[in-house]
Amino acid sequence: MMQTGQKADLQRIMAGVASLLIGGLVLTATCAAQDLSDVFAGRLQQVETNSEASFRGLSVVSSDIVWASGSGGTVIRTTDGGKSFEAVNIPGAEDLDFRDIEAFSEKVAVAISAGNPAKAYRTEDGGKNWTLVYEKSHEKVFFDSMAFWNAQDANSSNGIAFSDPIDGKLFLIRTSDGGRTWTAPKGDERPAALEGEAGFAASGTCLTVLGEKHVWIGLGGKTGGDDEKSKARVAMSHDGGATWQHANTCLASSESAGIFSLVFADSKTGVAVGGDYLDPKDDSGNVAITSDGGVTWSHAEKRPDGFRSAVDVVEKNGKRIWITTGESSGKGGIDYSIDDGKTWQPVTDSPFHTARFSPDGSTCWMTGADGHAAKMATILK
Repeated sequence: MMQTGQKADLQRIMAGVASLLIGGLVLTATCAAQDLSDVFAGRLQQVETNSEASFRGLSVVSSDIVWASGSGGTVIRTTDGGKSFEAVNIPGAEDLDFRDIEAFSEKVAVAISAGNPAKAYRTEDGGKNWTLVYEKSHEKVFFDSMAFWNAQDANSSNGIAFSDPIDGKLFLIRTSDGGRTWTAPKGDERPAALEGEAGFAASGTCLTVLGEKHVWIGLGGKTGGDDEKSKARVAMSHDGGATWQHANTCLASSESAGIFSLVFADSKTGVAVGGDYLDPKDDSGNVAITSDGGVTWSHAEKRPDGFRSAVDVVEKNGKRIWITTGESSGKGGIDYSIDDGKTWQPVTDSPFHTARFSPDGSTCWMTGADGHAAKMATILK
């Protein structure tokens, strides 16, 4: 028989769930109350950015310091947890689409654009001034993602960025000084690409790094001609990008399908998300999980509803929270997992391009189309 204290606890949990009204969107009833009480604290808060840009680049330095980048050369920044956003656009970059941004602090950040010409800029004064630190002109250049291994060190952090293939191999650039200077490695240090293979610059997260030298790149594209069974691949390196190997995943690969984002909680445990952005309702192949560092992949047992373009993970006191989101043709949403990606629970059908946790795990930020941004508090007991 349930005791009085237990009843009170259950009532408090259920009351908390009932209060999670997200901008008029009600939490999906299938979420388990106890699971939710272990993950989220309070409701998703829509944040005003005073912009209509499509934000695909997102970097969360802390729960208060957040940078976002996107279309029309737009870069914005908050240092007060989203109470106000400041436009810190790069002069003369109005025609560029900054698909990724990585920030070290409230002052220092690096933004990289997709398309031809591709350009990377760095600021050291909170966006008041920007320095062009890299430029590449080529008909096939298209940078998809960028990441830094030791992002706490703005002066000597090692970083890597990748573009769609040039001359049959993914095009890479690397830095060892926090993005002040970038160099392209030799051809034999670049991962080979299949015909038609490329990345998806949907959220700036189809490349992920871990530790000091681990790096994984999620790919897609029409690699099998008319073969509908072609699979999306992962290129991986465990020596900082000096040598590479490839692995097939269980996710389909086509001109509009593949891996759009991936992240690893440790050197073995990872999650890749994607699907087909032209068929966003199809959830038959939108999440893959690995427990051997990306060598083999399997489908999640209970998947999110439809196309997903971003995934992130945070860990504290031995507990991990994974979050994924997506936005395509009006279909999308936010889902979370607390079992390393095996099963996913919906939070809301509000769509976003990308989602990133603060390093301390207290907050998850999301950005999307039309200047949309939001944040959600989490509980890590």
